[in-house]
This record gives sequence, structure tokens and C-alpha cells, in this order.
Amino acid sequence: MSTPTAAGWYDDPEHPDQLRYFDGIVWTRHTTPRATRPATTAPVVPPATPPTATPTNDPYGWRGGSTPTPPTGAGQPPNQWGAPQPGAQWGTYAARPAGPTTPDGVPLAGWWQRVGAYIIDALISGILSGIFGGYFLLKALQPWIDSFTEAIRTNDTAGLDKVSADLASYMTGGNFLAFVAITMVIGLAYHVGFLTKKGATPGKMALGISVRERERPGPLPVLVAMRRYALILALNVFSLVPGAIGFLLSLVGIADYLWPLWDPRKQALHDKIAGTNVVRGKAAPRP
Repeated sequence: MSTPTAAGWYDDPEHPDQLRYFDGIVWTRHTTPRATRPATTAPVVPPATPPTATPTNDPYGWRGGSTPTPPTGAGQPPNQWGAPQPGAQWGTYAARPAGPTTPDGVPLAGWWQRVGAYIIDALISGILSGIFGGYFLLKALQPWIDSFTEAIRTNDTAGLDKVSADLASYMTGGNFLAFVAITMVIGLAYHVGFLTKKGATPGKMALGISVRERERPGPLPVLVAMRRYALILALNVFSLVPGAIGFLLSLVGIADYLWPLWDPRKQALHDKIAGTNVVRGKAAPRP
């Protein structure tokens, strides 16, 4: 007998004298006799309310007696045998979420949700870096700002082109390196702190997603959170190196954020290093 494609009562594959309920995925343990039991000496009391609908072909002998009723379960609507609601359980089987999930069934976040959270977090951490490190950045760029302003004041087109081309040369001094160091520390504290305490950064909380270990729910342990941010930190630092090395590392950073688009586990490269997943919903309590 072929497996049915919709929920309902069907011939029991193991016992032809009875019907078994198929929940749309698997055969359940609920059965009912195929034919009505023989009449007894006691009078049969007709039902107070007749069934609202009777099958026209009567393949299972329903017209001969009582109509079998489907099993009752959490969330089962009345008189809708073949329409289990989302999240309802038939017997001991629960509906599985659509799309990729963690091994324990938590749905994974979409790529656009991750991008939106990244933008929000970048804005917040950028503001913090400006507050705590802006002084050093301004000191590093002050000679360039003075030269640029003077070229505009004197209408020196050649000098303006030269100053614009030399901007990178002003990003190597001690003040600029101090600004970079402050930015890296803020980024590390921001991501590790929120992921270990809340399971999500403010950007992820705003988009309704969180980060967890793939095999275990809950906020990340400190070492896992640091390992997850290590690749991002390294790419941010070494992408400042001028020339081919910085360009190649910038490409690795782009690949890192695009990787969930084709990865079957929806992991970025930094997720794979740490063994984490970005999932929908708030972080579950740590077990």
C-alpha cells in the first residue's frame, strides 16, 4: 500500500480489519475498527446532532454505523481532521519548522536579518569609537586637514589633487594607531560582552535574532565569543595594510559576510571557526 499524501483515516497497513490514522507525516498509534460492531439487544440511540457531512463513496463502511473520530491532540481544531495547525502535535509527533534549523530544531536567521543587524551594530560601535577615540583620529588627520583647507583657500588645483592622493600617508602615525587600537578594543568588548550576557548584540536584538552554539542553546561562553570575533578583528586590522595584502584581506571579509547565502548550515566563516549559528528569536537560557 502506498503512503498517503494527506492526513486522515486509511486502511491499516498491518491489520486490514481496522483503520489507522495518518497525520500527514507518519502513521500514528490511533486505530478504529474498519466495520461497525454487530448490533446488541439494547436499542441504539440516534445521535442528537447528525454529522454535517457524509462521504459520497463510503469506502470504509461509515454509513453502516458510527463515524470514526480522529485522535484529539494539543491544538487540534474540531471537525478538521486533515488540517493540523502550526505547532500542533498528533500523538507524539510535532511539526518541524520549515527551512534550515539547528540540530535541535531552532530556525536559523535569514541573511538579510544578519545584514540589518550588522549595519546597526556598525553604527553603534562607530559612534562609540568616535566618542572614545575621536581625539586621536583628529590629531592624526590635522596636518592633512590643514593642507586640504589651504589648497582650497588658494585655489591650488594641483595641490588639492596631491593632498587628496596623500590621505593614506597620514594614517600611519602614532595617533592614528591609537585610534585603531581603541576601535578594536571597543569592538571586542561590544560583541563579546553582549553575546556572553544577552546572546545577541543590540543590532541582533532589534532584528529579533540571536547567536548560540550550534549544538547547544544559550548565550555564548567567553572563549567561544572571542573565537567568533577573532576573524573579524584580524580582518579589520590587516585590511589597513596598504597594497595587495590589504586588498586580498578585504575580499576575505566580503566572502565572510556572503558565505551564509550558500552554506547549508547558514554559517559565516567566523561562525564556522566558533561553531555558532545565528538563529531566530531571543537567546534561550543557558542549560
